[in-house]
Amino acid sequence: MKLKTRFDCGETPLSEYPRPQLVRDNYVILNGLWDYAIVDSLIDTLQNFNYVGQIKVPFSVETPLSLVEKEFLPNQTLVYRKFFKHKSKGKLPILHFDAVDYKCFVYLNGKKLGEHTGGYFDFSFNIKEELLEVGDNELIVLVQDPSDTFTQQRGKQKLEHGGIWYTPTSGIWQSVWIENVPQVYIDRITLRPNIDDNYVEVFVAAKGDVESYSAEVTFEGKKIASIVSEMSTFRLKIKNPKLWSPENPQLYDITISVNQDEVKSYFAMRKFELKDKQFYLNNKPYFLTGVLDQGYWPDGGLTPPSDEAMKSDIFLCKELGLNTIRKHIKIEPLRWYYHCDKIGMIVWQDMINGGGQFNNFLHIIFPTIGINIKDNHYKWFGRDDDYSREEFKLDLGRMVKHLYNCPSICLWGIFNEAWGQFDSEYMREYLHSIDPTRALDATSGWYNQGNDLISIHKYILPFKMPKTNKAVALTEFGGYSYAVKDHVYSENKNFGYLVYKDLTKLNNAIKSLYEKQIIPAVEQGLNACIYTQLSDVENEINGLITYDREVLKIDKDMFAEINKQLTKNN
Repeated sequence: MKLKTRFDCGETPLSEYPRPQLVRDNYVILNGLWDYAIVDSLIDTLQNFNYVGQIKVPFSVETPLSLVEKEFLPNQTLVYRKFFKHKSKGKLPILHFDAVDYKCFVYLNGKKLGEHTGGYFDFSFNIKEELLEVGDNELIVLVQDPSDTFTQQRGKQKLEHGGIWYTPTSGIWQSVWIENVPQVYIDRITLRPNIDDNYVEVFVAAKGDVESYSAEVTFEGKKIASIVSEMSTFRLKIKNPKLWSPENPQLYDITISVNQDEVKSYFAMRKFELKDKQFYLNNKPYFLTGVLDQGYWPDGGLTPPSDEAMKSDIFLCKELGLNTIRKHIKIEPLRWYYHCDKIGMIVWQDMINGGGQFNNFLHIIFPTIGINIKDNHYKWFGRDDDYSREEFKLDLGRMVKHLYNCPSICLWGIFNEAWGQFDSEYMREYLHSIDPTRALDATSGWYNQGNDLISIHKYILPFKMPKTNKAVALTEFGGYSYAVKDHVYSENKNFGYLVYKDLTKLNNAIKSLYEKQIIPAVEQGLNACIYTQLSDVENEINGLITYDREVLKIDKDMFAEINKQLTKNN
């Protein structure tokens, strides 16, 4: 069945400034209609392509919103072409791609700008030399995507999709845009709040010879701190800080300047910590009640149709009494995290799964009977390829660097249910070394080799609190399913753990699950619970809301009251 959401993507989809953590006052969005061609071979150089139509960027070629909706195969090349006008006004024009899955080669006016590998990460080019200031510029992007035939990070994308596996996302799937910057400009900033000593530490990475660095912090429009520094790392004192929490998501604005460049950003005075067998927010115990969210849309795939669509999902979680979203093996556009920061929603951020094929039924059976296989047996976990392991580590670092400044993120997840797992104890130490401020769920669900917490997935069978000296989190549970007629991806190929035919029985079952298992476990020391899941996804019908976001299956008042009980001591 063809499903779509009520959100209009418009002629220029996702036209808002794409990077709220580092904003300048000029930008041009290149989203919208591009010419496209599909070549039945792998090529990385320019040819006389036979363009067959138009594709709406940034929606992947497989999706309805792309206007193409075609399968794209690993032995093909997807070609994009865009004509655009742009004046650099004496500055350096930077061309940004926020995500292209998986490998791409970029040409401007017949000259190669470069190439990029990695389907979830942003990259950019200085196009000063190639840009035509007068007339049309021709931008061509060649894309290759092996989907699940290779070992790259890909999440649940699979050519033969069904059940818990979904339609691949190929090509440009996040925004393409240009901004002009001065000859000396800010490339990246890192913001580290400290609520114990009342300051924010700022690190500025700039391109070119910097004369001095300066920053100004404002809160509710009033200046509260400023500094001029010769050093790229400096601190600003924040007196009587207003602390961020889901109940009171206070944000500070900061303007940072080097030479002639100025950027705007924001931060929150908040502290996440895992100690004494429990989570702490701002030095106080805090119970996390959340929902697993895979971030798929029936018409856009991994790409939200609009800014409003992103906000709508987060607001719904808020209305349901939730304070946490587990972003499941997907990296969202940066604006999604901005809305979590602003609305007040804690984020557990998963890394993207990768590795070789992982379909052995024994992987599911062994954890349930207490067999814990060491994850240095690379072949067993689909990680016997050296390149695959090296790329995963590189991409894990990329993710943390990309999302570091998002105040709402309290925890990084590395491996989920052993998919592509390897050397998890080493990866845990590595990730702690690059971000010591957040907790880690190194092995979510299965094959714990040493973790910051006890991370349990429990479907169908009842949950019982384990005896342990670590914090306990129920990081996946529920999955109760119901198919809403005329609001399902497929009428006859549905997947769920426990399927109900009656909406009242579904709600009673969810209520009973929380009252008989979760609430008693909280009294025994449970720190967090993540219900599966926010929305239906393709054949999966275990969402609290339908795939098209039209029908809420859960009784909102009932669910909000349950979460009120869970968080009464926060």
